[in-house]
Amino acid sequence: MGRLGLLLLLMLPPHAPEGNDYDPAFHGDTYRFAEKGLKDATASSIIITAATERGSVATGSGNYFHIHGHRFILTAAHVVDGFAAIAVTERSGDIHRAEVVHVDNSLDMAIIVVNEPLKFTKPVDYRPSRKIDIGKEVFYCGHPNQMYFTSYHGRISGLNGQYILADTFAWPGSSGSVIFDKGGRVVGTVSAVSLAAPTGFPVLVPQMVRIGPTLNYSRKFILEVLLDVCSN
Repeated sequence: MGRLGLLLLLMLPPHAPEGNDYDPAFHGDTYRFAEKGLKDATASSIIITAATERGSVATGSGNYFHIHGHRFILTAAHVVDGFAAIAVTERSGDIHRAEVVHVDNSLDMAIIVVNEPLKFTKPVDYRPSRKIDIGKEVFYCGHPNQMYFTSYHGRISGLNGQYILADTFAWPGSSGSVIFDKGGRVVGTVSAVSLAAPTGFPVLVPQMVRIGPTLNYSRKFILEVLLDVCSN
């Protein structure tokens, strides 16, 4: 889709299928005995497309959650912050306008919402991980290099300041993907891949992934953010 076409699309009123029930029609290919974290990552994954006023377009990832019936999308701040228009695309191809309701650039974390419930994306129960364990197995579903809705796994390998490091694969387009542990608890969001210059030229290191942690993003905190939006 060209930039002009995308901008025109984002100017349309929000579109969503009728009804509030989740339709798993596009999620029948997940291995039934896969870990809950992988299943949740796959079922809740969406594509985020952001456009500037000048027509520049960027693509990232995010995941769809609920807390006591309140639905929201968690992603990375740099995927959505500062853009004029945000769109969310489901596996079905349905596109919805979205609004940014919370940004924390220090942790590269953001919350966005759509006006109507998504139909072909499962809103999984948001349960944040309470601690960071080196060696913990983690999973995510993202869209690196336009390889849409592909799943990856790895392990937490260390800490870098306030960020988590993971030994997994990521690439531009993975940013904003939510990282789940085996039990389906949220660990954080993909923030960046490392940059090295072994020969003097910068090179991405796709197996060393920086994660913005969700330790401070309790259910209570997110619910307060969402209720504040509803009251305004």
